[in-house]
Amino acid sequence: YKGLAMAYLEQKKYSQSLAMINQALSMKSSDAVLWSKKGEVYFFQKKYKPAIAAYEKAYELSPSKKNKYNLASTYLAAYKLDFAENMYDSLIKEDPNYVAAYEGLADILMLKKKFSEAKKKYLNILSRFPKFRHKKRIKRKIKKLEKIIKNQ
Repeated sequence: YKGLAMAYLEQKKYSQSLAMINQALSMKSSDAVLWSKKGEVYFFQKKYKPAIAAYEKAYELSPSKKNKYNLASTYLAAYKLDFAENMYDSLIKEDPNYVAAYEGLADILMLKKKFSEAKKKYLNILSRFPKFRHKKRIKRKIKKLEKIIKNQ
């Protein structure tokens, strides 16, 4: 079931993937990867409440940075900004080079309409982590913020 679930997920066949994940979890409910994939399915469907529940279970079973990051990002998507901020801060305390957590914090500032602060955070990411693989995305966010700030 697990392999089928992953294949369906890759093909963006979320209902089939979820059915296979649930089948697999009925046989092995302690599989953190399955719980994480269940969270991923719900996240892609924008069903954030069940995504959070699934990622919380994944993190409970395997308190990895990846599971914590997925949970933080789902809190962010669900506009549970305080929870997201706490998780991102916790990730940075664990690993000061966890670049994606810094981006998450900057995204929170943007959502809170603290545009200048968000821009500073994004610029700090680019200067501190020049080889960040998503620097084009960061640059797009900075350009967007510059337009917002200019029009304020």
